[in-house]
Amino acid sequence: MAQLAVDYLVRQFGMPEDVVKRSKKTMIGRDFPVIWEATSDAKRKLFWHWAYGCNTKEIQRINPPLLLEVLKTGPRLRKWEGLRWNLQARGRSALEIPEFAWDAITNMIQGAAS
Repeated sequence: MAQLAVDYLVRQFGMPEDVVKRSKKTMIGRDFPVIWEATSDAKRKLFWHWAYGCNTKEIQRINPPLLLEVLKTGPRLRKWEGLRWNLQARGRSALEIPEFAWDAITNMIQGAAS
């Protein structure tokens, strides 16, 4: 959300301008607060603002959330293409977390919780 212009979010998603401005001041879009699992294949979503989506379930809430900038400093995570895309699933409805990245993220979560 941080990279998107206020007028774009208002126009594209019908969000009230004051809500967008408040949201841009928060960490929305700059943190990693929840791990979700895709529970279905991609489905065409006619009334969404994107072409495809999938069903999901929450696997783990991360408290405090990991910041994207912190994830990007992890040497083991530098080769993870999904992180270079800021955790956005380009051309897919879900982003796969490879095993090496999952191990590194789990270690970071455990380190943040202690």
